[in-house]
Amino acid sequence: MKSCGWFSLWLCTLPVWALDPQKAITQLVHPSWTEREGAPASIVALAQTTDGYLWLGTASGLYRFDGVRFTRFEPLAGEELPGTSIAVLCATRDGSLWIVSASGRIGRLRNGHMKMTPNGPARISSLSEDSHGVLVAGTATGLASFEDGHWKDAGKEFGIPAKPVQRAYSDAHGSLWIATEDRVLCLPAGQKHFQDTGESVGQISSFAQAPDGAIWVAELTRSAREIRTFRSHDRGPLTEVAVGATIVLFDRQGSLWITSGGDGLRRLAYPGHTLQPTALVHEAFLRLVDQNRADWRNRAQFFGVAAQLMHRILVDHARRRHAAKRGIAVTLNEAIGQRKAGTDQTEEILAVDQALARLGELDPRQARIVELRYFGGLSVEETAQAIGIATRTVKLDWAMAKGWLKSQLNKEHRRDA
Repeated sequence: MKSCGWFSLWLCTLPVWALDPQKAITQLVHPSWTEREGAPASIVALAQTTDGYLWLGTASGLYRFDGVRFTRFEPLAGEELPGTSIAVLCATRDGSLWIVSASGRIGRLRNGHMKMTPNGPARISSLSEDSHGVLVAGTATGLASFEDGHWKDAGKEFGIPAKPVQRAYSDAHGSLWIATEDRVLCLPAGQKHFQDTGESVGQISSFAQAPDGAIWVAELTRSAREIRTFRSHDRGPLTEVAVGATIVLFDRQGSLWITSGGDGLRRLAYPGHTLQPTALVHEAFLRLVDQNRADWRNRAQFFGVAAQLMHRILVDHARRRHAAKRGIAVTLNEAIGQRKAGTDQTEEILAVDQALARLGELDPRQARIVELRYFGGLSVEETAQAIGIATRTVKLDWAMAKGWLKSQLNKEHRRDA
């Protein structure tokens, strides 16, 4: 389908939440980072430590990202990284960052200090901390664990044959997930044996758990997607973002980070209203896929349709949550996502939608700009491209539209006060 690449880009142009809580939201409005924006090349590992920083493992070293700048990590004098090329990262609850180099050496970064650890099994492909603080590794020869300073074969304990484990991941509920050569297996918390989920997979490069508990995988040969689990058997179709993903990660604010081959780092943020991110992305994707007769002429046209669909989804959801109430104070930020997480924006979405319909009768172009910026989360430049006008015109129309909408909404507020 021609639209899939544009869709994966659009997903990640939604507004973002800061990694560093000390940073103002205006400092963190960039939706994606490539080499041109300072991101390192060839990102192969991603982890978020307890201090909020994002760490990137690359073929050229270890980098720290605060939401604004990428900083190459340099060990203190007398200390060293396991290697120049970083293959695996794992952040643990004690604030440590475990680092595995492409050569297999293992180090631990904690409180700014690097310490080398005993060499582990050959070809570690993933590391994860289980509910007991034990490190579990997927390796070329099966499942291994690291506890009390020693490595051991964990496959025998759980009946896993000595075959390659692509990835191992411990979720927030204490279940352990592994991807073998072609299947996903799960060891539920408190159980002794792995269960086959029935999920067939290709080349899995990472697992992640969404805020709603869904388990996601990055599958290079297919997509970034939610997989069927024992808790999701009764649910409808699962979310799938059609991009060959190398990493998926949900940060502590619920934002979804995706990397794909040679495409840098992209983020889909949690929108401030109460619609869960998995459901929002899923519904938007299904509606876009349903445009099977559309001939996407260019990226701008696709963005324009995507913003219209986001508008409809958000308004439909708000209407289901609550009947429209008039007379609310509205700030009208550039986009819906620029709110504190958990803020219920049902009333604002409905009020803006109603006022936007009136604005559309007076000035269709200004109404379109509001839709693209407020509901679609597009930047000034992207809005100009979608409509085919100058960025200066977008800025002027956006300012005028905001002023008109605020006056209309606040007029209703005073009337009902």
